[in-house]
Amino acid sequence: MRIRETVEKDLVFVDAIFNSARDFMRLNGNPHQWNQNYPTSRDVAQDIKSKRAFVCVNDDDIPIGTFALFDYEPAYDYIEGAWLSDKPYKAVHRIATVRKGKIGSFIIKFLEEKYEHLRIDTHENNVPMQNLLTKFNFKRCGIIYIPDHGQRVAFEFVK
Repeated sequence: MRIRETVEKDLVFVDAIFNSARDFMRLNGNPHQWNQNYPTSRDVAQDIKSKRAFVCVNDDDIPIGTFALFDYEPAYDYIEGAWLSDKPYKAVHRIATVRKGKIGSFIIKFLEEKYEHLRIDTHENNVPMQNLLTKFNFKRCGIIYIPDHGQRVAFEFVK
């Protein structure tokens, strides 16, 4: 596996990855974090233009995971709790994978090796993601609010 920037031809795989992730979330007690209108390949197409869309690909260069990486997240300005650091960070959004292998772990490990400071949020019912983040030394910092998406549990990694 490897991580690379998302390109236009990957978009056909991205919707399938998001659908797989939605199914996994529903099966694991989290039916409301994402709906059929969000996220989609349209969101990723915008991220491609901004150079913030990435895919995890298999040995045949087929996307099996996706995520977006932002330099700043306005919703993180207010937190019920406290961030660990005020230094510049990368915000990770919309991590999704197909349901086989350790793709989520591969993505998180890649991000921790490449960046010294990361922030991410997830739905309170997304226990598998919370467990993954905790496994990789992210600390739960509090609650943030995403416009049109509601309350989320905020995590941070500082090297």
